[in-house]
Amino acid sequence: MEISPVDLRGPLWNPAMRTTTTAILGIAIVTLSAQAGPVNAQNYPWCAQRGESTNCGFVSYEQCMASSRWCNRNPLYQPPTEQPRSRGAARRRHG
Repeated sequence: MEISPVDLRGPLWNPAMRTTTTAILGIAIVTLSAQAGPVNAQNYPWCAQRGESTNCGFVSYEQCMASSRWCNRNPLYQPPTEQPRSRGAARRRHG
């Protein structure tokens, strides 16, 4: 009796299955990375210094000083831009 070799490659090594699997993984990676977008950094004007760590999550200097002895302005802070109001919201109704 002759023993046949075992095919260890299994069904994933089928060329059509391999192409489908690669395509699905590629689509999943693109979809997940597109939804994540850039991480929003803490956009507050004051940073507390504690040793080598920095926490830039303070709205005012007083709030920062209540948390730490060393506070500096956040060099990366970008004030929010004012959204233009729609013209319809500014109109008054005459009637």
